[in-house]
Amino acid sequence: MKAAALLIFALSHTGHWLSGTNATVKIAWAAQAPVAPATVVWELRFDGATVSSGRTLLPDAKRAIEIAVAAPTVRVRTTVQWRYHVSPADGGADIEAGSLPVWIYPPDLIDDYSRQFAQRGVVLFDKSESLGRILKQARIPCTRVDDLSRLATLKADVVLIGEDMIDDTVFAQGPLQALARNGSQVLLLRQSRPRMLMNYRLSERNISPSFAWRNDHPLLDGFDADELAALLGGQKRALAIQLPADEPALEIGYWSAEMPGNDPGPIDALLVTKRCGDGRVVMCQLPMGNISDDPLSQIFLNNMLNYLATRPEPTPRPSERLSPITVSAPQAPSIHLSPGDQP
Repeated sequence: MKAAALLIFALSHTGHWLSGTNATVKIAWAAQAPVAPATVVWELRFDGATVSSGRTLLPDAKRAIEIAVAAPTVRVRTTVQWRYHVSPADGGADIEAGSLPVWIYPPDLIDDYSRQFAQRGVVLFDKSESLGRILKQARIPCTRVDDLSRLATLKADVVLIGEDMIDDTVFAQGPLQALARNGSQVLLLRQSRPRMLMNYRLSERNISPSFAWRNDHPLLDGFDADELAALLGGQKRALAIQLPADEPALEIGYWSAEMPGNDPGPIDALLVTKRCGDGRVVMCQLPMGNISDDPLSQIFLNNMLNYLATRPEPTPRPSERLSPITVSAPQAPSIHLSPGDQP
């Protein structure tokens, strides 16, 4: 989103668009005072050439307008510019002009996981259709359930829980915890209804500059700093997973400590993974957006599938994690002579 002197622009998926989809740009006057109708002329430009263009009327300050923009097809991630000129509808000089960066992603962001999941039972608990379509695209056969109590009767090596599928009843998460202890891998996407998630309290926090990422973790593979910021979806607040001090869980997207010290303290996080018995639990409180046309959500989900195809590893406590090893520069060999050995 960009707040200019007179206008506010909001690009769908914060300007990260998937090839071949219809993206949107929402435009509104920054002030609510009466204004004369204006004309918005726009174009999508790449390497000096216009990819698409259009014009529309911005009638008044009470209503925002939404422009549909077809994202062009690309083979690699490509940066383009969405440029605009705003002028009075009855003619005259430009009121405002500018440009916004847009990132276009290729359509094949989901890998083929047919071999990795060929002998594994995958269970999906989700009310939407988009997650199931992504699994089909990844060539992962799955069994859909509408009740977690059915998990006890299924081969559930991997369990995927869609957004807001867990309620706040006392025993709702019991089957998931039992499966993880017995060797299943459980992925929970953002949940907002329960007060506790896999025995951790959820608490609302402001997204602040102290939010940090473990960039080298496989779940964040391929993301740069701008894309990681966009993963937060522009939200100002989020339900954080509260990890107790020195908990054997790995925080991947988290709030860094106010005052770092030698003794591990409690940690609030939005992305956590941990070994649980013989299995693994991944908890993601980040917004996934519309997976069907959001490239960052697709890349993120692809990383999750790749991660769930690996064996769970032990999760050491923060106090047990290895510190970085400092390697000294090699020293030239020297020979020490006693005074009696001097030539």
